[in-house]
Amino acid sequence: MKRTNWFWPIWIGVTGLLCGLLYQFAPASPLRLLAALLFLLVSPGMSLIPLLRLSDWMHELMLGIALSLTLEALLAAAALYAGAWHPGAVLWSLIGLSLSGAALQLWQVRRTIRKVLPASQKEPV
Repeated sequence: MKRTNWFWPIWIGVTGLLCGLLYQFAPASPLRLLAALLFLLVSPGMSLIPLLRLSDWMHELMLGIALSLTLEALLAAAALYAGAWHPGAVLWSLIGLSLSGAALQLWQVRRTIRKVLPASQKEPV
């Protein structure tokens, strides 16, 4: 796996877990605002956009930000209309969605490596 293939899954995991832990254990921390901004602005969209394998990283980032904001609005509206509005539940749902997308990215890259490389050059399992 190339280093660039690991960047977004690691970013999503670190920012998602940091945001969730700060939400649970540091309610009045200014660091919580920064972690939430870093996670909510980029991570949900960038968990899914790299699966499209676009050629330009700038297009990926812009689509990722737009998709992040869209997913957050849709999830919040669905929770509100369902009568189950709770900011923590929406946040943890977004973290779960983002981590699932990151896992899909890793699976996609692993599958591509197995198809492209001959058996002697494959990474060990």
